[in-house]
Amino acid sequence: MRIALGGMGHESNTFSPLPTNIEDFNVIEGGKLLEDEVAKYLIGEGVEVVPTVYAWALPSGVVSRSAFLRLEDELLKALEDSGKVDGVCLFLHGAMEVEGIGDGETNLLKRIREVVGWRVTVSVALDLHGNLNPQIVEYADILTAYRTTPHVDVFETRLKAARLLIRSIKTGIKPTSTIVKPPVLLPGEYVVTSIKPAASIYRSLEEIDRRLGVVDSSMLVGMAWADTLHASASAVVVSDGRRESRAYEMACRLAEAYWDKRGEFKLEVEAGEVDDLIRVAKASMKKPVFISDSGDNVTAGAPGDVPIFIERLLAFKVEDAVVAGIYDPDAVRLCREAGLGGDVKTSIGGKIDKINGYPVEVKG
Repeated sequence: MRIALGGMGHESNTFSPLPTNIEDFNVIEGGKLLEDEVAKYLIGEGVEVVPTVYAWALPSGVVSRSAFLRLEDELLKALEDSGKVDGVCLFLHGAMEVEGIGDGETNLLKRIREVVGWRVTVSVALDLHGNLNPQIVEYADILTAYRTTPHVDVFETRLKAARLLIRSIKTGIKPTSTIVKPPVLLPGEYVVTSIKPAASIYRSLEEIDRRLGVVDSSMLVGMAWADTLHASASAVVVSDGRRESRAYEMACRLAEAYWDKRGEFKLEVEAGEVDDLIRVAKASMKKPVFISDSGDNVTAGAPGDVPIFIERLLAFKVEDAVVAGIYDPDAVRLCREAGLGGDVKTSIGGKIDKINGYPVEVKG
């Protein structure tokens, strides 16, 4: 049994002014990919692993067309050079947006099909925050996504994609994936899988998996910071290929359950405008008080250089507060040049995201 292993992962924030270029990607290829834990599992199961390319980048802006095509071509060439394979196991995200192309995942899967044909089973592990194009099920037989946010089941999900692929090849039963997209798009911080209402929805996946003819199920929240055609939640149910109507029925039920609870999702902490929250923090008897800017969220692709908290804390003359981080290489360079104890006068932040913030003059 020969299985090709690879993937491309990126969560694209279309509101970010920073493009994602080739140098932003981490790339593992060839023999180094055999050191991956999923590769080790496959080898332990007697599989001949065919390593292609696995590239991933931290969340940021739209992926440049040149970067995507270069990585895609490298993966496809490795796949072509490998000869005949019985299956393909991929690690994707689900919310990769590419300049001039759009949905990166479906584009990649379509081209993989051109190489391996339609008889080869393709299994894909996804991030829970993917914005799935409904056409993805035409090119991928198995789709399985994380079931936790914050994500603590990344390895388990990728391992499941590999296990389901092996089972398909051994049994000769080719699964099919069904997708239903409820018109709901929530910010990630509204959906924490250990807290209701999300907890009950994600517990229900185990029950769906036990249904006759169901191979796996997933509920993707979507990526809210992406103004794209397919930005919304996705209910996915994988069938054994013989009970597609049952899979569609279960996907519809899952999507309906998510839709019915849409009004119950909320932040589990107090939220408000910056000035109001600073006043709350100053008046609080309990210290420390943490305030998070969920808009300028670098883990969702924002630049991280909006200095509104610095500006407002200075305006309130707060002296016992720490701003955890602002992205500003120029300011860092000036501080390094001044040295410990040196005097610095400069501006901080507002150099990348010029819509939501502006540089703040500081000295110290």
